[in-house]
Amino acid sequence: MSCLDQTSAQWFVEASHSYVEGHQKCAWCGGVHQVHKLETETATEFSCNRCDFLVRYDHQLDRYVLFSGDPRARNTSPLTMHDLEVNVSAGSEHGTE
Repeated sequence: MSCLDQTSAQWFVEASHSYVEGHQKCAWCGGVHQVHKLETETATEFSCNRCDFLVRYDHQLDRYVLFSGDPRARNTSPLTMHDLEVNVSAGSEHGTE
């Protein structure tokens, strides 16, 4: 199933769960601590700084809108600092050779 096989409403539900359960995780690219949630009287939206994914629900119009994220951002960079490869020789960084 393609990422775009889901409806805007389904993406909104997934974005809501990812935001809460995944520490502001993006439903599109998987980036953690990347998503901002904006709530107004008329709408709720989730947007990702990493891939530009945006999904919005307009409460007054009962309408969902989806802007898919950049496909190049999907799972291409580490999600946390623990995922980074560290290649440092012992002592060489601190001048203790």
